[in-house]
Amino acid sequence: MITAVDHKNDLFAVKNLIPQELLESLKEIDLDTVPYEKMGWQESVSRKRLQPQDRSAMVELQNYVKTLSNQLSDILAFKVHDISSTFWLDYKGFTFPAHIDNPGVNTAMQIYLNDCPNTGTTFYQCEPEQVEDRSDRQKWHYIGEMPPKLIRHQFAFEKNNGYIMKNHRTQLHGMIGKLDGTQRRFSLYCWIN
Repeated sequence: MITAVDHKNDLFAVKNLIPQELLESLKEIDLDTVPYEKMGWQESVSRKRLQPQDRSAMVELQNYVKTLSNQLSDILAFKVHDISSTFWLDYKGFTFPAHIDNPGVNTAMQIYLNDCPNTGTTFYQCEPEQVEDRSDRQKWHYIGEMPPKLIRHQFAFEKNNGYIMKNHRTQLHGMIGKLDGTQRRFSLYCWIN
């Protein structure tokens, strides 16, 4: 189920999108043995970009998500041509303060694949005057109060839930706090074009 969080129709809650049998298959994977690389633009954070092995449940999930193009086109009100994805594993020390994605991100979907209480993504109210346009790769820089005070919507990091975000210069979001040694966040992140 995918529903808009408010009247703006640029942020959507996603619930129970992945079939249960596929989620069960993912539980069989020892995430510590999956090859990984550091994510571009995020080399200094405690995040691994996992590299799924051929014919694994992770690849099955990526293939399943690609079949959702028509459904997402109807909900998002634009023709979805491609859904590419990666798996993120966030671990001890991970933090992601409020930020705006660069304009290279059109629409993004993050589906949480485990439970990690109090570590979900928070979206904030952001006014145009709180964003500075710069001539760098990031382009959009939030210059308002940190941490932002006005919360638009907070997504709980619960298995098979997440969000879809249409990116723009005031789509401010991040994770409150920092992961401790007992916490890990496993998620599927998709770029929707």
